[in-house]
Amino acid sequence: MKKRYRDRHTCNFKLDFGTVDSVFWNPTHTLVDLDEIAHRITPRLAKFLKSLRDFVPLREKNAGQEIRRTRVAIIDNGILSITPRSYDKAADMRARQNKDGVEDNASIRSPGVKGVFNFSNAKEKSTPALDDDQKYDATGRKSLWSSIKAGRSFVDDGSKVYPWLFASDPHGTQMANLICAMDPFCELYVARVAEGKYGITPDRAARAIEWALEKEVDIISMSIALLDRGKDDLEHWVSKAKEKGVIIVCSTHDEGTRLPTSYPAYWKPGLVISACDEYGRLLRDIDEQQYDYRIQGQNVAADVIPFVESSDSLTGSSVSTALAAGLSSLILTCYKLARLQRKEPGAECGQGMPPSRGMLDSPGKFPYAEGQLNLVKDYLAKMVVNNTKHIMLEKFGNIDSTTKEGDEIDSRKVLQDSFGMQS
Repeated sequence: MKKRYRDRHTCNFKLDFGTVDSVFWNPTHTLVDLDEIAHRITPRLAKFLKSLRDFVPLREKNAGQEIRRTRVAIIDNGILSITPRSYDKAADMRARQNKDGVEDNASIRSPGVKGVFNFSNAKEKSTPALDDDQKYDATGRKSLWSSIKAGRSFVDDGSKVYPWLFASDPHGTQMANLICAMDPFCELYVARVAEGKYGITPDRAARAIEWALEKEVDIISMSIALLDRGKDDLEHWVSKAKEKGVIIVCSTHDEGTRLPTSYPAYWKPGLVISACDEYGRLLRDIDEQQYDYRIQGQNVAADVIPFVESSDSLTGSSVSTALAAGLSSLILTCYKLARLQRKEPGAECGQGMPPSRGMLDSPGKFPYAEGQLNLVKDYLAKMVVNNTKHIMLEKFGNIDSTTKEGDEIDSRKVLQDSFGMQS
């Protein structure tokens, strides 16, 4: 490797049981700004989100409890996780001790995070808790890492380790950026099912959906279109997600009428999304019956990912799917926020029951997921242009008709007028 690429930096790790995939280092040091991504995609909605960021803690404080954060699983090729805080040697030494006070061997960590990443447990890891000052960088920008709750890799060829948070391709990270830019309050669950741009199999996707359901997510974002349905596992877990009320948001393929079928879109798992330009014209000739909505997916800002070769903007149905997943998450967040009641003294306050395999195996919907898909569809229908399937992000909460371009947006009023918040 060194002889062949003397002028290029690589990131390699020596492991006793295998090797980690090498990544060519692109020396881009500016961290992604999720607020800026939202502003570049839809300025009006970005102003609403800015106001909402200030309103949410006040609403929760007055109610004496927090809303259950919308949980979004992203099934893609993993993310490249860069935390915003500068390296702190003292914090690093403290972080090397786990809860039992035992130092982890062969571990590495992201600077500023109170936790470690162990290659021997590379397939799954819960994100360590972040301090408030770790959720933003030095300029006050919200970091992607602060939204990530857990992750797991389903890629292992026996000789290499492909951790979910060390992606060598920017696609998954950029999709995560779009989701969190649309709903900065969501919790992200990352499932890696490919080494890079290619390699997604029905088996990996099926196991990723099963894992996401075990985490009791609200939404599963799949910016992928498989041409092979595989055996019965993928269809089984897609059906299980529908049974549990979990919304799968997936893509149509980008091959036009040449390829009439792709999965999981073929099974109509929740929301099937196609890409269009800013005027609502489809980017590919696709039968209207094969998708539910179309969202702008042409030259959409996703920002450059530090340290890997990437483009500032993207085009395709995968982009539209990520936006739809984030938008659906925002709808659920606003709906729950509007109905947050003041906690009575002595009442229990929690985030719901912890995930359990029993709830997954039992029939019926997850208690929290009852009616979620219909709720999201009702709000998305209000964002459609002229009885078409074209969704305009600026129509969220009727902000396009109730505010003038350039005006500040009062999130409290939007929640009252569009989501029925009483006080």
